[in-house]
Amino acid sequence: MRVRICKKCGKPFECPTGQALYLCPKCHKKAKLSSVYRQRICQECGKTFWGYPKSKYCPDCQAERDKEAKKRYRQNLHKRKIGSIDYCEKCGKPYTVSSGRQRYCPVCAKQETVNNIRTIKRKYYADNKEKMSEHKKIMRDTEYVCVICGRSFKSDVPRVTCSEECAKEQKRRLQNRTEIKRGRRKIPEDEHYIHAHPSGVVGVTWCRGKWQAVWKKHYIGTFPTIEEAAAAIKNYRESN
Repeated sequence: MRVRICKKCGKPFECPTGQALYLCPKCHKKAKLSSVYRQRICQECGKTFWGYPKSKYCPDCQAERDKEAKKRYRQNLHKRKIGSIDYCEKCGKPYTVSSGRQRYCPVCAKQETVNNIRTIKRKYYADNKEKMSEHKKIMRDTEYVCVICGRSFKSDVPRVTCSEECAKEQKRRLQNRTEIKRGRRKIPEDEHYIHAHPSGVVGVTWCRGKWQAVWKKHYIGTFPTIEEAAAAIKNYRESN
């Protein structure tokens, strides 16, 4: 799971894998509400009012249009009644009328609703292409937080680490996590084992009560003291 920086409040938040989120859950909720219910312009009188995406008229003009719609409904009441049979505009199959604006059968209604919403979205994008392109450009300039050192960084591709060193450390921790699950490791994944008998000499390690000498993966032998093991490594290097 990646950690991103919110574009609105600047706070880090966890982004699930496979999702492109640019706002934290709190800011995302506010942005969604502000994009749905906001100030719009009446197409009848030109006044500014608060409405939803498909709201075209202010409350006063909408009330007048509702009166006209009720008048037309009373005049055409005999054409379609609730419970009568009508035919779907998509597939032509008969269905029972359950509302005055019903146009499709229950099978086609869901897909046609999706298609209508998609058409509206595409039209909005075509009318506001420059605005949307600039918005996408700003949002895609993503800032992440390194899971190892906590430093913020920018990247064109999704990443969890800021550098090669942190990537190696992340790989080591993931391997340690696996070893813990297998029961082969007892300390936390982000901690290192501390050698009980450090030698201070490259190639010399403590092994089963003696000092073992190894040089470039070549086993030389075991010795009772560090000095003897170091001398054996020196002789091996000179001879080879």
